[in-house]
Formats: sequence, C-alpha cells, structure tokens
Amino acid sequence: MAKGKKTGGRTKGAVNKTTASAKEAFQLAFDKLGGWNALAEWASDPLYPQNRATFYNLYGRLIPMDVTSGGNPIPAPIITLAHDRPKRQAD
Repeated sequence: MAKGKKTGGRTKGAVNKTTASAKEAFQLAFDKLGGWNALAEWASDPLYPQNRATFYNLYGRLIPMDVTSGGNPIPAPIITLAHDRPKRQAD
C-alpha cells in the first residue's frame, strides 16, 4: 500500500451525484405540487389525521445526526406544539 496522504476521490462530506440529483428532483416536484402551503394543507387534513404523524416522522429524519457523539445515543429533542398539548383540567 502506498505511504503518505490520500489523493483523489471525493472530499469528506461531499454529496454524490445520484443523491444530489434525487434531492433536486424532489425539490422540483415539491415546488410544482404547491410547496410548503400544499404540504401544510396535507399534514393538517382533518380527513386523514395520520398525515400529521407521517409529516413529523419525515421531518425528524431531516434533523442532522450528531457526528461528535462517538456512537453513543443522544436524547432527541421533543417537539410539542401548543395545539397538540393535552388540555389541563380545572381543579
């Protein structure tokens, strides 16, 4: 094996061409389908309440992973919206 620094190849953190193309295609489709307004309408559709859970599941996957943890699990933040909190009962 050759000694010294590695030469050539992708730089650390660079996105491969297939992934970049797929993300661009999804962005174009998202914009054509109505963008964030259509997404919010879909997620809040009262006829399909499961859409909200699906939305948050997908949203959670977009949050970057902490690469400094050394493989140890890190507690995920809990996102609670005011209108999703249970109502407090009067004493």
